[in-house]
Amino acid sequence: MLGVEITHRRYHSVESLAEATGISRSRLGRLLQKMGRVPTGATDAECGRMRFDAEEITGFIADSETAIPLLDVPEYIGASKRQVEMLYAAEIVLPLVPRTGRGAVRNAVFARRHLHKLLSTISELPEAGPADGSLASISYACQRGIGTTPDVVRRVLSGELPAFRKSGPPRLDRVLVSPIRASA
Repeated sequence: MLGVEITHRRYHSVESLAEATGISRSRLGRLLQKMGRVPTGATDAECGRMRFDAEEITGFIADSETAIPLLDVPEYIGASKRQVEMLYAAEIVLPLVPRTGRGAVRNAVFARRHLHKLLSTISELPEAGPADGSLASISYACQRGIGTTPDVVRRVLSGELPAFRKSGPPRLDRVLVSPIRASA
């Protein structure tokens, strides 16, 4: 402005945000309402007059550009489709746009950042050694009655349930627990 070069954006409008994310303006307005960034019931014209701090909304833009559809999450975190559905319903795996009710978001997508946080917690688990033959996968342990997948995963992530991991990249199917210790 007035001879000063502007090197970075300070604010976004719904229009510029729609351009940056590739989401249509009207759909983006509805998404921002569901995320609590726009007042519920705001008209399209009201949304168009709003502005958002660019630094605050940058995370949303980055997450939306690299989002993973629900269909691809099982392969990404190393879980079955049913396990991911249960983790999604239990809000352990959170979608980019929060679901506020049944059918609120038709095409659920997940931020890689959130999934990486889950996988980094798994990577911090101690590696299982060859002497740990009594350990079993989460799915096997759940079949033996220690609880549901969301209960076991929540307990593993909180550190309440001792768990180990197989060598290799962190994935949910490489997490090992003791079915005996878990049911006690």
